[in-house]
Amino acid sequence: MSASVDGGLLYRDPTHWFRYLDPMVSHAIAGALASSPAAAQGPADRGWLSGAGAALAAPRPDLRELREDFTQRLLWSVWESGGCASGLCEPVLAFFEDLRRFDPAGFASIPRREETCRGLIRENQWTSAQAAQFDRRWAFGLAHAAEVHRRAGDPRRALELFAQALRRAPDMRSWEPYRVLALRAAGRRAEADRTLADLAAARPPVPAAAALLSRAKPEPSPEIPVPAPPAGPPPADRSPDLLALKHAAELEAAGQPREALAVLRPALRRGDPEESLIFTALRLALASDDRPLVRECVDRARVKRLAPYRVALAADALRRLGRPDEALALIDEALSRTPRDAGLLKDKGVLEALLGRTKRAQAALESAIAADPDGADAYLTLGAVRAGAGDAEGARRAYAA
Repeated sequence: MSASVDGGLLYRDPTHWFRYLDPMVSHAIAGALASSPAAAQGPADRGWLSGAGAALAAPRPDLRELREDFTQRLLWSVWESGGCASGLCEPVLAFFEDLRRFDPAGFASIPRREETCRGLIRENQWTSAQAAQFDRRWAFGLAHAAEVHRRAGDPRRALELFAQALRRAPDMRSWEPYRVLALRAAGRRAEADRTLADLAAARPPVPAAAALLSRAKPEPSPEIPVPAPPAGPPPADRSPDLLALKHAAELEAAGQPREALAVLRPALRRGDPEESLIFTALRLALASDDRPLVRECVDRARVKRLAPYRVALAADALRRLGRPDEALALIDEALSRTPRDAGLLKDKGVLEALLGRTKRAQAALESAIAADPDGADAYLTLGAVRAGAGDAEGARRAYAA
């Protein structure tokens, strides 16, 4: 890993901005940049990460610098999208949505950036061997960008990108239900119904087609009733929570995340819900910015003995609610059980940095590195925290490790 520091300010390097997509790490990086001696030389924008950073008064670097690196962050998102073998992935859609919110004009120009992105793959020593995968991964990226355009209220642009994506990857029929939603939003109801009927009759069938075919309106009404569960008696080996999860997953795959949440809400409030149900509801609540439900999910989760990766998810949700102190308490409680978990130690370091406790942050990050010397995020965050404290040489050592 390499980066350059001048007076505590980080300059362009691929690893730095690729890691910027980790929400917790990005807070520490932005905080270090803002407090560095050179930060006063350029403006800082406070409306980042879809408003989550604003609650913490966490600035980010110069907008011009971020725009210059837009293509690199786009390419990272495109490459991640290629792992979504069965359709579109909500986490990757969130990456593309962040790109759209940050720079709508840049997002609209994605198709024109294809050859630039292809060149970056070929020229990078770490990715040049994967250059043959570029065309297919670009198709996946276009499909995710198309769905973001649809959700943002631009079905015409969504249909253009879906058409380009499906020409490149005609075997990805699981994208077609999303295209149907765009057709409906564009007022092309008859074409949408014909496409949907073809999908429902296809062999093998497209799983989301049947759910969409039964949908009476192109968009849900403001008051969403709980959708009816699948017909037939429940299997003897399936709990009510697992059945609710299955039903919610089908609705989400059909492009109905609000209806999926309507299924999960009563299950969440019933007895002692399954962890998987809590965290599915948490993911959907975060995506829809339903802050009261996020809080409810976290409260349900924290009474359980969670695996470290789920502790990190709950802590990040608290951070997004503007409660880094509560997030840190949750991390510390988990560390009392697993004191050498590198991921939890890294998150502790980030949260300590957010709370302005630089020495504690550095100690936690150094412990994370000792527990996992190959954990790149800990080095990156340690370098950012040291840079923010004015320790340019220490930052260099962290980035060079």
